Amino acid sequence: TRRLVPLSDPRMPTLMGSYKVPHFDAKGEADASFRDAGVPTTFLLTSFYWENLIHFGMGPKPGPDGVLAITFPMGEQPLPGIAAEDIGKCALGLFARGEAAIGRTIGIAGEAPTCAAMAASLSRALGRPV
Repeated sequence: TRRLVPLSDPRMPTLMGSYKVPHFDAKGEADASFRDAGVPTTFLLTSFYWENLIHFGMGPKPGPDGVLAITFPMGEQPLPGIAAEDIGKCALGLFARGEAAIGRTIGIAGEAPTCAAMAASLSRALGRPV
């Protein structure tokens, strides 16, 4: 996130004196440490965890009319996502590639629905409109 929102950027608050988005910024710092050390590395970029909809309060919530809604400020842009369980399977696949994966940056996602498509899937799963 620091490439897009540097610490000097006032659009987002700076947390703990060093971070705009701590869990992303810390991963970026770790990546830089591996690059600086020159060790053989494969960078695995994960996407949104679908479990966030269950465990981190990002799932559907009732509005004033009682209808469930999800709110992501994305318009019609897709949201790449993956089940946390699948991340380990993808990492295992990269380990199996051995040296062929070294030096590569690989992004993973299970699917990339729009928020409207997510709402439709959640409606079917929950048995009520989202």
